[in-house]
Amino acid sequence: MQKMYFLLILLLSPLGVFASSVDVTANPPSGTYQSPVYITLTPTDSQAKTFYSFKPDGYPQDAFLYTKPILLKNSSPFIYFSIINTTNESKIKQNNYIIEYSSFIRFESESVSGSGKVNITLINSGSESVNIGFWQVQSESDRKVIPEGTMIAP
Repeated sequence: MQKMYFLLILLLSPLGVFASSVDVTANPPSGTYQSPVYITLTPTDSQAKTFYSFKPDGYPQDAFLYTKPILLKNSSPFIYFSIINTTNESKIKQNNYIIEYSSFIRFESESVSGSGKVNITLINSGSESVNIGFWQVQSESDRKVIPEGTMIAP
């Protein structure tokens, strides 16, 4: 009789109780890096929508929808989570990334007299090439763009 009662409970229990919850992982993990990093978020279910934010005290509705790897070029907390529906969502997670650029990289700039333009020089006094990521430098009338993935040789 106890076996029959147990089987009856199993049959009448909602199947959702046995379903696994969606989860999400971030790669690379928290850590200290010497150049910009691309953060890739991977949910355990392809139907999940994944969101991220840089504000640990922000609200989930303020998060951005993840669509492609995120270039992080400054130290920052990184908040992320995935959701399929209101009953199947991951925990809100936080990674901490510290970006420590080489002390061998220097940005020097000087105004070109009377033109409103700026000359920018990047100097690597180290012994290895360094990825400096994407940067924009702007003056009143000029803008310089350093493309994503720019490597500065010694």
